[in-house]
Amino acid sequence: MNKNINFLKLGLYFITIIVVVVYVFIIFLPLPAGIGVGLDPSWTYGISRAAVDQLIFGQDIIFTYGPFGYLIQGAALEQNFFAIAFFQIGVHLAFLGVTVAKLLQLKTNLQKLALAISVLLIYLINFTTDYRIIFTFLLLLSWNNILNRKLIRCWSLGLGAVAGFCLLTKFTVGVSTIGALVLLLLANLYNSLRAKSAVETSILALVDSMIAATSVAFLFLNPEPLFSFHKLLICAAIAGAFGATTWFIQHLQRRKQLSQVTAEAPTTKFNNWKLQLIGWQGFYWVYSVSLLITVLSAKPSLLAFIKTSLEVSSGYSSAMSIVASPWEVGCAALGVVIVLALLRILAQQNSLGFSLSLAFVLWITFKHGFVRQDAHVLIFVFSLPLIVALIIAKSQSLRLAKFAYIVQAYALLMIIVYCFVPEPFGQALTLNHIFNILKPNPTTIVSKVSSLLNLNQVKEQTIAASFNNLAAIKLPDKVTTMLKDKQIDVVPIETSLVAANNLNWKPRPLFQSYVAYKTSLDNANLKSLVTQPRDYLIYQFITIDGKHPFFDEPATFFHMMCHYQLSPTIPGFVQNTPPAIAQLMILEQRQSNICPTGLGEEKITIPWKAVQELTTRDGSLARAAVKIKYSLFGKIYKTLFRSPPVQMKVTYEDGFEKGYRIIPENADNGIVISHLPKDANEALSFFQALDFANRQLTGKVKSISFSNQNSLLYSSNIELTFTSYNMLAKTLN
Repeated sequence: MNKNINFLKLGLYFITIIVVVVYVFIIFLPLPAGIGVGLDPSWTYGISRAAVDQLIFGQDIIFTYGPFGYLIQGAALEQNFFAIAFFQIGVHLAFLGVTVAKLLQLKTNLQKLALAISVLLIYLINFTTDYRIIFTFLLLLSWNNILNRKLIRCWSLGLGAVAGFCLLTKFTVGVSTIGALVLLLLANLYNSLRAKSAVETSILALVDSMIAATSVAFLFLNPEPLFSFHKLLICAAIAGAFGATTWFIQHLQRRKQLSQVTAEAPTTKFNNWKLQLIGWQGFYWVYSVSLLITVLSAKPSLLAFIKTSLEVSSGYSSAMSIVASPWEVGCAALGVVIVLALLRILAQQNSLGFSLSLAFVLWITFKHGFVRQDAHVLIFVFSLPLIVALIIAKSQSLRLAKFAYIVQAYALLMIIVYCFVPEPFGQALTLNHIFNILKPNPTTIVSKVSSLLNLNQVKEQTIAASFNNLAAIKLPDKVTTMLKDKQIDVVPIETSLVAANNLNWKPRPLFQSYVAYKTSLDNANLKSLVTQPRDYLIYQFITIDGKHPFFDEPATFFHMMCHYQLSPTIPGFVQNTPPAIAQLMILEQRQSNICPTGLGEEKITIPWKAVQELTTRDGSLARAAVKIKYSLFGKIYKTLFRSPPVQMKVTYEDGFEKGYRIIPENADNGIVISHLPKDANEALSFFQALDFANRQLTGKVKSISFSNQNSLLYSSNIELTFTSYNMLAKTLN
């Protein structure tokens, strides 16, 4: 009787799990979004379009997303809808499946509850696919048998391959997965060295992970993977020839040695060392070296993709930072500190590698959440409970578990504050609605199931929604006729114009101007326009975060101003446009460069907040290379956290004052500083046929000064290098 009751309880337990999992799978089913209008929808369209056009990431396109970035956050196009749908649903299913597998491993109900609540919160806040991938990876790393001697190399190869693919989706996903895996394996190697056991296996497992990640990333970076696959086959052939030859030679030597006296001990050691370079081992190491050489020399360049993605990612820390309530940062920092204390204790319980992996992802989520301290903070706040839940799951002592449950309560309390306190820490967030989705709603469930079973219909609806959205940025027929079949680019943001008007788009590598955070990125855009001039540029005098539009890509903008003018067909703003694209300009190439060679440079050094007068002659325009250096503390602080905005206060000749945000990492490329139009109407003069005998450029600047929010982060002085251009002389000639 008792057996029957226990069997019934077990059956009900599993049925309950299945029902809950199916419900969560259906209710949170991700479906692709179409093309939209605005800042974020434009870049999601851009990465999708770049992949469809088979542009090379790291060369033709530079962004934090790679050639498969469209799978996690790209706009759904006719060509990629099903790829996005199947990938996102697959990640959703994998996250759920790995979570359930982990729950079944846990011993206590409290451990299971902590993990289940954490995962549910991630779904409620609607984390994008990239973080679901990271969390799935962390759950896999938490499995106890991953470091088993018999399985560690298989796990290393498999997870390394997954991490290599992740690198080609979003750079931070690749960094998080590869970083977490490498830290886990490095710690395992450290433990092996201390124990003087399985050292060789630990080394090979680490190398396995890197070989797998590199091979997969190298293979699929190329829009034509077969070409890269041929190169990998050549590496394998070279390694195979070496391995087979050395094995055959060693085989002959062994047969010869059978009839000889055993060599002395030192010789035996030497022969043991040689065994590492023959046969399978020889193949392994030669393939590794040849793969490295191939990756460093081949095109498309994986190294260039990593380098440029890193430049964009690192530039984000200062260019896109938003500073809000210090109390909010303090509460989050307290959470980081106490979780690090938990991880230190966990590391002492034979979980050093996993502790390091969690600490690394903790830092990634904190930095991602608080560099731009707006709704991004929710990334950290809703990630913290899962990180603590994984510590609880790994805990081997009751004392650590009790401490971790207290920390988990603190993390959940933070979420409650954001959900139910009006404007927490001054943030205009209302999140109490996220719990409504948990209420059983037959209509929603039926709709989701119908969508899953009728993806063709969902595709049609998504494409139709895209057309409706794009109607808001439809250009007049006169403009589309003029631009038809011409090579165009869109500056600075609204790349969705391409989809709305079926334009022949030739994007700059940084296809949204504000992303050119560094001089090297600005120069990449400049080089693209110089070597491949566009027939037309569609330009709007707009930017984000309080910058002046001229500051986004300084060198590229100056080239545009010198080489492009308002089209004579449309000598002003495009008329009869929807509000979303008001004050649009159509620029075409000038017959010649209107900017003469710069006159002699003038270099000065000024302290922060000092007012610097500008003495620009009539008919001249001045640029300034602004060099703002970080202190040693500032470099460390910016790397670990963020760099608060730097402001340039501008006083115009008419007495009007305005502050503009300036980016330290790209201002050295020479911003236009003598004339800064206040609005789009004033900006028109920069693209008209210049005739200084009758007209002056607008927005003439009288003086400037610079300020920052934390003087400890920067050197005490700012270096300015002024270069003047006598536009009047060029015009008269």
